[in-house]
Amino acid sequence: MTRRSWSLLACCWIFASVAGCGSSNLAAVSGKVTYDGEPVAEGEIRFIPTSQGKDMPGMSGGKIVNGEYSIPSDKGVPVGNCRVEISARKKTGKQFEAVMPAPPGSMIDETISYIPREYNTASTLTFDVQPGSNSRDFLLEKVGK
Repeated sequence: MTRRSWSLLACCWIFASVAGCGSSNLAAVSGKVTYDGEPVAEGEIRFIPTSQGKDMPGMSGGKIVNGEYSIPSDKGVPVGNCRVEISARKKTGKQFEAVMPAPPGSMIDETISYIPREYNTASTLTFDVQPGSNSRDFLLEKVGK
């Protein structure tokens, strides 16, 4: 092996060490979400790292569909302890006239948020995300039950 080959090999090894050999601070997370025993039809789930660092990825999340969510590792959740926020809306049965840019006279369904703030904006839910694939169900109950 020539001196140049050794130098190139050494540079590649150093780069791989610094880059973590393809490892990531992100992991896949999936599971089910219910509220008061019923699957959450559609909503969102967010994972927010509880410790922030310069190299720490930010918040990650995904959609809840028919009571299930799945966040692949390429869109991943930061590894480590995360605060979890869950939100969902449902139709009230009322409609009102849409505003611009909808055509005049267009009606849209009124929706309300029905997940208590203890599970979203004031969430006390946490999950310790491990490297690789994680599974975690969130079985939410009405507050004060």
